[in-house]
Amino acid sequence: MNEAKKWGYIYDKKLDMYIPNLPRLKKFTTIIFILLILSILSALILSFLDLSSYNKMKIFIYNAIVVFIFLILWISLLINTHYTEKTLKELNEMELSREFEIKALKRRIIPQMVVIVILLISGFAFEQKKLSFDYMLKIILIVGVCAYILYKDFSRLKNSYYSLNIKGNTIKIYYKNDEREIITTEDINYVRFFALRRGKRGKEREPSLQLFDSEERILTEMTIEIIDYFRLIKYLKKYNVAIVDDYSWN
Repeated sequence: MNEAKKWGYIYDKKLDMYIPNLPRLKKFTTIIFILLILSILSALILSFLDLSSYNKMKIFIYNAIVVFIFLILWISLLINTHYTEKTLKELNEMELSREFEIKALKRRIIPQMVVIVILLISGFAFEQKKLSFDYMLKIILIVGVCAYILYKDFSRLKNSYYSLNIKGNTIKIYYKNDEREIITTEDINYVRFFALRRGKRGKEREPSLQLFDSEERILTEMTIEIIDYFRLIKYLKKYNVAIVDDYSWN
C-alpha cells in the first residue's frame, strides 16, 4: 500500500485502500444533531422571556439563522453518511472477475440548453431601435457564455459514449459500441482519476478517468460510477499499472 494518508480516512486492510472514517462521520453527525435540537430549544425558551419586542425579534432572527445552518449541515451529513455506508457495503461485496465492462455515465444537455435559451431571451428581450455599444457588448458576452457552455457540454456528452471491455490484461476501448482501440496493461503509461469541476469551486461527485498509452496520448476520457472506480483501482493494482489518483470519493 503506497497511497498517501488522507485526513478523515482510515486504512482498510481487506480493501487495501483508505476509506472514510465512518464512525467519526457518524459521531460528528450526532453532535450536529444535538446542537440543532439545542438551538431549537433555545429559540422556544427565548420566546417566553420578558424582552422588548425589538430585542426579542432580533434574538429570534439570529437564532433562526443558527437553526437553519445546523439543519442544512445535519441533512448534508446524514445524506453523506448513508451514501458512504451504501458504497462501503458495495465495496465489501465487490468481486473482481476476469472479464468485466466499464460504461461511462450518460450525460444530458437539456438543462444546459434551457440555461442557454434563458440567457438568449434575456439578451434580446428588450428590442432597441438603435444599436448601442453597451448593447452589442452585452450580446457578445451572452453569445460567448452560451458557446462556452455548449462546448463544455458537448465534450462531456461525447465522452459519455465510451466504454471499456476488460478481459485479463487486455482492454478494448469502444465508442458508441464500435471498437476503437485494443491495449494491454503493459502498454499503459498510467491512468488518472479525478473529479470534473462544476463551477469555480465545486466538483462532481462521480469520478472521471483518463487512460494514457506509452506515448502519453489520452486514449479515452470518461466519467464512471464510483463502484467502477474502485473496481478499476483494484484491477490496475493487480497488473501493476501506475495510478495518478486525484479523486476523493467522500
